[in-house]
Amino acid sequence: MILSSVLFSCGREVVQSGRYLLNDLSVLKDSNFLAGSGRVVTVIPLESSEESLMGKVLKVALSSEFIFVQDNKDLFQFHRDGRFVRKIGNFGRGPQEHMTITDFTVVEGRQMIYIADNDYFTQYDFDGNFIKKIKMGYLRRFEVFGDGDFIITPAVQYGNEPYKLIFKNESGDTTARFKNRILYKSKTMYLYGQRKSICKVEGGFIFHQQFTDSVFTINTRDKSLEYRYSFDFGSSALTTKTLEEGLEAVNKSVYISDLTETSDFIYLYCRSMGKNEKYAINKTTGEVCKPVFYIQDLMFDFWPKWQYGDSVMIDVVPALHLIEKRDSLPASSIRPALMQLDENSNSLLVIIKVG
Repeated sequence: MILSSVLFSCGREVVQSGRYLLNDLSVLKDSNFLAGSGRVVTVIPLESSEESLMGKVLKVALSSEFIFVQDNKDLFQFHRDGRFVRKIGNFGRGPQEHMTITDFTVVEGRQMIYIADNDYFTQYDFDGNFIKKIKMGYLRRFEVFGDGDFIITPAVQYGNEPYKLIFKNESGDTTARFKNRILYKSKTMYLYGQRKSICKVEGGFIFHQQFTDSVFTINTRDKSLEYRYSFDFGSSALTTKTLEEGLEAVNKSVYISDLTETSDFIYLYCRSMGKNEKYAINKTTGEVCKPVFYIQDLMFDFWPKWQYGDSVMIDVVPALHLIEKRDSLPASSIRPALMQLDENSNSLLVIIKVG
């Protein structure tokens, strides 16, 4: 018998130089990212029925055939045209059920879905069949690689977490882990966690830790972190001292709330001086701008909250947003469908593909 402690190894971080300078964001101008861009916008109404009715959408993932959508307690599966297929798993305390969904991920090549429920991963196939349940320990976000190994990020937001990234195998044994060096004792009991800490990019994964300015490529082969890029916010950068002073001090600085990367751009959703700000960085030129993805037909400001592959960006429009603007919606090919929405309608998926 091989003990977990024998399998464990310390993670290796490879650090290099190279930073994006973002120390004078006030001079940036808006840039229309849809006009003449070659980006194709697709709007998909998600079927609304008694069985498929969702609450607030917390995460969306795509495969070539399906759309997977998480709300506060369920995971829904739709066809790529928005037709409802099924719920994945069931809410409850049973051995094949979950009480909550901390996160989920889709492994398209193996046609598998994994749901995180506090201390457990529950595995299903694309037909909704239960495969197994695995004890893992509490986590916040995760991804799956290889034949069922896991990359896990704990909830690193209270300032006392020992690790920022953990590798585990399909038996739940820890195989590598990385120390959390952002340690502080805040006067504020809770600071909001970011939407995601791991992104799938260029056939692999990248990692960004809460409240830091660096992004790493995750090398799953040798379980290491390789420096990818970082950001220099100058004198406005968040520091450990700022975190210790609490939320009021944090709101006088700049830090990354969410990050999405595609083949051509890095998209940053930042908390800047107490306000939410959005920035885009051209990966080829290094140019920084404030991107505008305003979709006139929906009267909606799109933002790439999630991505599929390296060129597909995803967001959702709540039906209530369109109902409130019903009388102002412009004439378009989708306006008749939008006029049929009511308060019981599901959100609409918006996909922008880079041409």
